[in-house]
Parts: sequence; C-alpha cells; structure tokens
Amino acid sequence: MIYERHNLEEFIKTHSEQKYKEFSKKIILTKYPMNGIRMPIVKKHAKYIFSCENAKEFFDWDILCYEQVLLQGYLIGYFKNDEKFENLLIRYVKKIDDWSLCDGPCCAIKRKDDEYFELTRQYSISDDMWQARWGIVSLMTNFWDKPKEALCDILNNISATGYYLDMAVAWFLQVIAAKDSQKAEYIIKNTSLNGQTRKMAIGKIRDSFRIDKENKKYFKELLQNS
Repeated sequence: MIYERHNLEEFIKTHSEQKYKEFSKKIILTKYPMNGIRMPIVKKHAKYIFSCENAKEFFDWDILCYEQVLLQGYLIGYFKNDEKFENLLIRYVKKIDDWSLCDGPCCAIKRKDDEYFELTRQYSISDDMWQARWGIVSLMTNFWDKPKEALCDILNNISATGYYLDMAVAWFLQVIAAKDSQKAEYIIKNTSLNGQTRKMAIGKIRDSFRIDKENKKYFKELLQNS
C-alpha cells in the first residue's frame, strides 16, 4: 500500500469534530491549525501509515495541520528500532510547540538502551523548553530506574525554563515517589528545584492514587522545607 496526500486529506475530512476542536483549543496552544480529531483515532491512523510501504516519506511532507504533526509523533514510535530513528526523532522534536505534541508520542516510545538514554539526557539539558520537556518525559517513561545519582545529575543541569518544563519535572517526581519513595527522597534532597516546581510536585503527589496518605504528607513537608 502507498500512503498519499489524498489519504491524509480524507482522514482529516472524515474524522474532524467541530465541538472537539473547540474543546481542544482551550487546552492546546499550538501554532498549527487544528481539526478536532480524537487521540485514539490519530493513534490508530499512525499505525495504518506505518503499514504502508512509503511510511517514512510521511515525515517529509509539508505540514498542513496539528493532527499531521501528531501523526508523525506517534509514527516515530513504530521506528524505535530503525536505523533512522534518531534522525526522525530529532526532526520531530523541533516541531513541538505544545505539551500534547510531546507527551503522548514520547510516552509511546519504549526504549531502555544506552543510546536512547544519552539522547534523553541531551534533550533534558537543552536550553529549549519543549526539547527539555521531551527529555524529562522520556526520562520518566524509560529511565526512572537509573541510579539516583545519574537522575540528580540530569535534573541539576537543566538549563531551560518555563511552566511546561516545571510541570514535567513535577510529574517526574510524582512517578518516582510512587515507584520508589527512597529514591524520590534522595532526588528531592539533592536537586535544585525552583519554587514553582516544588509547588507543582506537591499537587501532583497529593492527587496521585498510587501514593499513600503518609507518604503524601511526608513528601509535602520535604518539598516545602528541603
């Protein structure tokens, strides 16, 4: 099968929802025009594109809309073991301008090898907020079980700033607190976290269903006072 531009146009025409578009525009602040296509449908279509003979060519097309960029993001996950994975990822991450283009595609990539860890580390300390968010979300998804010293080193070398990066770090801390409370304690005590990140982390931990009341109270006090 060959995937052609008219296939993308038909996909957009068939699955666009005006009400969903209006809702999405309230929480997604992207420069790309939106059509209002639900995430499960986008993910399913990305899998279909991957089954086509010319799937890699999809990354070379001119960008028409938000959903096309998102399709590229989810498509990358299917190339995680391909020799061109890193090139495709680098090209994609440069297009990210919203949390929604980062988090879903990033979490869909499951790789724990050293090569991807190094790429994750480099993104985490990038001076670009969205690249850094990709790095932290990838760190949370694939490498939370790395030695605590290595995780602290990355967090202490973050150079970018911004609300969406602070939120990513807070999310990372919540996940660590749920999976390994001792590691979370060490990281909080040995990482320079700004006030915004600490406040966000307290909220994330408070709202987690995977952390018991005693640890929620402990981490709240730790984040407030360390």
